[in-house]
Formats: sequence, structure tokens, C-alpha cells
Amino acid sequence: QAAAKNKLPANGIDIDIALGDAYVTAGQVDSAGSRYQAAFDHAKVMISSGAGDSPLHYLRAGKAAVRLGSAKVALDYLNLAFFLEERMFYLGQIFLALGQAHDLLGDRQTALENYRKVLKYPTAYLDRQEAEKYLQKAYHN
Repeated sequence: QAAAKNKLPANGIDIDIALGDAYVTAGQVDSAGSRYQAAFDHAKVMISSGAGDSPLHYLRAGKAAVRLGSAKVALDYLNLAFFLEERMFYLGQIFLALGQAHDLLGDRQTALENYRKVLKYPTAYLDRQEAEKYLQKAYHN
């Protein structure tokens, strides 16, 4: 219902990712996958349309790809987001997602470097908590 009531297209991507995370927590993996796929597809549409805040669309596509287990695809989007983004708050989110993608690829050292970078930027408290958690134990889907 939250996704259906949303009037701002870009916010729908964030809602789909959040709903996917909630479904994972509830053990509903198939429903989570469909939400993540919807987020990824919608982010790609936003990127190709040139609409709105493009660094965030690349970040959203990368986050959705990580959750779908497509780490190499995620890295492409996240590296573009990093190149385009100038706001410190979002750089922390990008580094968190980069760390997750590298963990999925088995590149623990690069993942740890990215998680440490999250802690250097003024990003969201929950992102900092996630980074601290993944410094202790590798991210996995």
C-alpha cells in the first residue's frame, strides 16, 4: 500500500527497497526479490529518463542490485554514483553499498575499506551501525 500511495516516482524506489528489506526480515524471500527487482527496474528508468537527482538514482540502482545478489552490476552503478555525488551524507551510503557488493564478491579487504569510509562521513546513524556490523562480519544476502 505504501508504494501504491506514493506520488513521487523516485521515492517509490526507496519504498520498494525498504519493503524488500521488511520481507527479508519476515522470511518472505520471493516477495523481497520482486520488490528489489521493481526498485532496480524503476531506478534504471529514472536514470535513462534523466529525471531528477541522478547520483541518487545510480545509488538506488546499486543498492537494489546488491540486494538481488548482482554485485558486479551493483559496482557499476555505485561507482557512477560515487563519481557524480558531492554530498557527504550520500557518500556514506555509497560506501556502505560498495562494501556490501565487495563482500558478495568475496573481496573482504576492499569491503572493509569501504565500511571504514562510511564512518568517516556524516551519514545516517543506521548506515553507521550497519558499517560497524559489517566490519565485524561480512555482508551476505
